Amino acid sequence: MNTSRADAVPYLSTEELFREVNERIVRLNQEFESPEGEYLCECPNSLCAERLRLTLAEYEAVRRDPCRFLMAPGHERVGSIVLEQNASYEVVAVPVSRHLTIVH
Repeated sequence: MNTSRADAVPYLSTEELFREVNERIVRLNQEFESPEGEYLCECPNSLCAERLRLTLAEYEAVRRDPCRFLMAPGHERVGSIVLEQNASYEVVAVPVSRHLTIVH
């Protein structure tokens, strides 16, 4: 049986990658004392390039729970739960059985 590289990647690898980029954006915003920034959508689509404008406090509120991800409206994966929604972004939770690779 031929298994592609994509099949072998953990379920949330794309979300985690975007989250890591956003964590670097947080550090840069802190260095420049910027209260607001543009963060990447943390959806599962590796080609997504949506940027979401949030304050640092808003982003940190999402990150308090490692099972929550910041996404553009409508970008959530089937089986995910939208916890918060506004015109700019959604806070999405992934069911526990699907976030086993998350380490915080």
